[in-house]
Amino acid sequence: MSYRIVLIHSDQTHLAEKTKEAISTVLAEMPDVANALTVTDEISDESIPQVVAYLASENAKMDDGVIQMLDRASIDELAILPVIVSGDEDDVTRVLPESLSHINALTWRNEGLNVATSLLRMLGLLEDERKIFISYRRTETFDLATQLHTELVRRRFDVFLDRFSVDPGIDFQRRLDEELGDKAFVLLLESNKLHESEWVRHEIAFAHSHRIALLALTLPDCENRVPSIDDAFRLKLEQSDLTELGDLSDTVLASVMEQIELAHYRALRRRREQILESVSQKLSAEGCQSQLASDWCIYATKQGGHKTGLFWVTPRRPGTIDFYGLSQEHERVSQSGTRDLLGAVVHDSGRLADEYEDLMEWIVQLSQYELATIESCSL
Repeated sequence: MSYRIVLIHSDQTHLAEKTKEAISTVLAEMPDVANALTVTDEISDESIPQVVAYLASENAKMDDGVIQMLDRASIDELAILPVIVSGDEDDVTRVLPESLSHINALTWRNEGLNVATSLLRMLGLLEDERKIFISYRRTETFDLATQLHTELVRRRFDVFLDRFSVDPGIDFQRRLDEELGDKAFVLLLESNKLHESEWVRHEIAFAHSHRIALLALTLPDCENRVPSIDDAFRLKLEQSDLTELGDLSDTVLASVMEQIELAHYRALRRRREQILESVSQKLSAEGCQSQLASDWCIYATKQGGHKTGLFWVTPRRPGTIDFYGLSQEHERVSQSGTRDLLGAVVHDSGRLADEYEDLMEWIVQLSQYELATIESCSL
């Protein structure tokens, strides 16, 4: 499938080039997506997914050509993201045409990575769900963990930090496993005595065994680094990056947040692709032929096409949104003439909480789809 991002502007040539660079940076480890994406200044006549970025300025607001392009985008019902530069937040009407006054504008920050990721999310090429598990040793990095938790929540992440997330009387290890499987991305605060924590060792082992991405944020004085984490997945702090309290200065915090967000996007997509491959291999071992029905759904056939099924994969704890996605794909494939389709949502998140398992069983009964793991999915 092809995708397109359309950059509309009048005098923001430099900003347009920087936006292209930011998109390339985000997609650096996603060659399949990069090859399918075109970044241009023209709206396509083809029926393909495309979004528009309006690079705002006073000149663009008065440019008839720009207004005509925006009108066409609205007629074609394309999503439009107004992008403004820092300083225009207090008077967006100065740079936004009236037709865009109802749309929340995004301020360009940190080399445009926030703009690039927003556009790619609007196209469905990056995950909307943003979930992180913070693994740390309280006696060494309590203040840093708290600061990161606060900032990640402010940036609309769902964050697990034991200080805020575990109620008294809860089975701690079981809760850790449930949350690790749901978050599908672990931010490890790497300190000198981290290895002395039984809980942290368990979290690292769980992440490795379930192919959950680990990103280490390494303190300046840390000499006992986790040997199973490659330096490519490690952000190293300098002593000058830290305040006297042991947390990050505002400038460094902003930079670290951008790198965490970028790593999260890449890791979540990589994990979903790994699960897709594992499901395909499992079905192939059973004599099935399979192909991608959509980005995250496998269409499989068996016994000369007499048995058919759809397998929707999720990189985290399964949810109602996954069953909805499967139902939409089921409807689409059925309209092409395929009947009697089986369907299953496939996850690799480990153990589910008892109450959550009850909820999933109820949804299974209502939807008539199955809930499966990689090991149990079958046609």
